[in-house]
Amino acid sequence: MLKKSLLVGAVVAATALSANAQSLEERVEALEFAGYENWWKFSGNLEYRFDAVETEYKKAYSTLTFDGSTNSYAKGDKNSVKHHRIFSELDIEAKPTDKLTFYGRLSASKAMNTLNKGGGTYVQDSAFNELGEGMNGGNSSVFLERAFVNYSLMKNLVLSVGRLPTVEGTPAHFSEARSPMGGYPLLAFGGIFDGIALTYGHKLGGGDLTLRGIYTPFNTRNIDFGNEKFEDANGMEVDENVDVYSLMLEFQKTNFSWVKNFHFTYQYLKFGRFNALAKAHVVTVNPSSNAVVSSKFDGNIELGLERHVLNLDLVGIAKTGLNFGVSFLKGKAEGSGNLTQTSYNNDGATAGPTSIGTWLGSSAKEHDGDAWIFNLSYNIMKLRNATVGVEYVTIDDDAFVYDSASKNLVGQYTSRGGDAKHFYWVQPIDNNFKVKFGYQEANRKKTNYLGGFIGSTSDIDNVTKSYYSSLQFTF
Repeated sequence: MLKKSLLVGAVVAATALSANAQSLEERVEALEFAGYENWWKFSGNLEYRFDAVETEYKKAYSTLTFDGSTNSYAKGDKNSVKHHRIFSELDIEAKPTDKLTFYGRLSASKAMNTLNKGGGTYVQDSAFNELGEGMNGGNSSVFLERAFVNYSLMKNLVLSVGRLPTVEGTPAHFSEARSPMGGYPLLAFGGIFDGIALTYGHKLGGGDLTLRGIYTPFNTRNIDFGNEKFEDANGMEVDENVDVYSLMLEFQKTNFSWVKNFHFTYQYLKFGRFNALAKAHVVTVNPSSNAVVSSKFDGNIELGLERHVLNLDLVGIAKTGLNFGVSFLKGKAEGSGNLTQTSYNNDGATAGPTSIGTWLGSSAKEHDGDAWIFNLSYNIMKLRNATVGVEYVTIDDDAFVYDSASKNLVGQYTSRGGDAKHFYWVQPIDNNFKVKFGYQEANRKKTNYLGGFIGSTSDIDNVTKSYYSSLQFTF
C-alpha cells in the first residue's frame, strides 16, 4: 500500500513538474513573440476598379512605336474599351531598434481573368495560363513596390537606403481621400526610384522643417553580357551609370489658426547624358508581300533633364472640411544626337536612312515647359466624412512629364500641350470599406513621331474620357 502511494505520488509530482516546465517554456515563447510582435506591423489595401474609357481623335496623324510599327489615326476615329482591374497592397513596417526602421510594400495589379494577353492567337498567347498563376511553376514573382530602411545617424539626421517612396506622391492622395501615400511630389517623381537619401529634420516655429538630398542613379545594363558595356552606333562604350541628384525642402505644421494642416514642398531634380537607345536594333512588322517588314533604328541620342517643383497642401481651411492643393513644375529638357530609321522590304529594297531626330523635337535643342495641378475637395462630416472634389491639370507643349505608375487610364498627368479634369466622390461605408466614383477627361495636343517623345512634333487633338467606380478595402 505504501509502495503504491509512493508510486502515485511520484507520478503526480513528475506530472506537475512537467506541467510547470511546459508552462515556463510557453511563457518564454510568449514573451519572445510579444517582443517580435511589437516591432513588426502589417497593413494593406485591396481595390476593385471598373473603368469605361473612350478616346476620340479629332485630327488625323501617324506615329511610330518603339517596335517599329506605325499607328495611324483618322479624323473622327473613336475607341471605347472597358476595364475590370484589381489592385492590392501589403504594407510592412519593422522597428527592431530605436535607430533602424524598415518600410516595405508588396503590391500586385492585374486585369481580371485575362485569357488572351497579346491580341494574337490563343495558342501563341498561352490562353488560360493566367488561371493557374501562383499555383503552377510558371509564375512565382512578387512585385516589391518599396523597400527601404531609415537609419538614425544622430538625433536629427537620417540615412535612407533602398526602393524609395517616390510613387503616388502628392497630390495623388487628394482624390483617394487618404493621408499622403508617397514622400515626393508627383511632378518630381512619376515612377518608382531606387536610391540613397540623407534627411535632416529640425523644429521651426512649431512645425517640422526637413532638408533632404537624394541620389538615385540610372543604370544601363547589358543583360546578355553583364560584364560588358553597351556600345553606341559609333562603337563607343556607353556609360552604365547616369547620376541623378535631387534636393528637397519640406515644411509642415498642424493647427494653424486658419488651417488644420499646412504642408509645403520644394524639390529640385537634375540629370544629364542619359542614353536612350544604346545601339541599333532590327524589328519585324507586317510580314506581307508589299509591306515594310523590318525597321532599323540607328544612332545615339541622349536626354538631359532639370526641373523645379513646388507643392502646397492645405487641409481643413478655416476649421472646415475644405482642402486645397497646388503643384507647379518648371522643367527643362535637352536632347542631343540623332536617330535614323532604315526600312527594308521583302524584295530587299530599302528606304532611308531617314533622320528622326532627338528628344521632344527633330533638332537638338533645349525645351522649356511648365505644368500645374490644382485640387479642391471638401469633407462632408454628416456623410461619414465623405469627400467630393475636383482636380485640374494643365501642361505646356514642351513640358517633359511622365507618370509610369498611375491607376488612371486617361493620361491625367501626361496631357502634354493640353489639360485634364477629374471629378470624384469618395464615400466611406465604415472604417475599412469605401466606395469611389469618378469622371476624368484629358485633352492632349502634342506628341512626337517615335514613342511620343522622340523626333518631330505633331499637332494632335485627342480627347480621352473615363467613367469609373471603385471598391476599396483596408485592413
